Amino acid sequence: MRVIITFCILTVFSLSFHSCSKSNNNTGTTDSAYMVCTVSAYAFNTVKPGSTSAVLLPSGGIEYVNINGLDSNGKAIQITLTNVTTGGNYAIGTGIVTAYYYPSGGFLGTGIPANGGSINITSLSPDIKGTFNFTTAGYTVANGTFSVQAPN
Repeated sequence: MRVIITFCILTVFSLSFHSCSKSNNNTGTTDSAYMVCTVSAYAFNTVKPGSTSAVLLPSGGIEYVNINGLDSNGKAIQITLTNVTTGGNYAIGTGIVTAYYYPSGGFLGTGIPANGGSINITSLSPDIKGTFNFTTAGYTVANGTFSVQAPN
């Protein structure tokens, strides 16, 4: 049973990485995309192609961007920007920016929402770049930096 579950998880991950190719007009990713931070004492690092992406999604007429990072140990971070049209500092949890930390199981695991923190967007085009920090129940995410190609 454990082998079947592991196979299913790996299949979903491989399909999600395939969906992050440059040919998808709503997705941005490059070989130089990255997300790096410290989660409590853990060094979170996604500096490998296909593990950091930005996806532009429609949401009832409001477009938003998910910036996703997945490390080699199945830990994941998701940051969502809603109607961010200029660079600057934004508080996480205000409805404009939300963040989740997934301590295991990648994006199939249980995400823990941020209960405070901020993101500083330094660039929106051609790459979305910035820094971030936030806290969740039980975790402190600090010294975060990311860069990912902006979706078309």
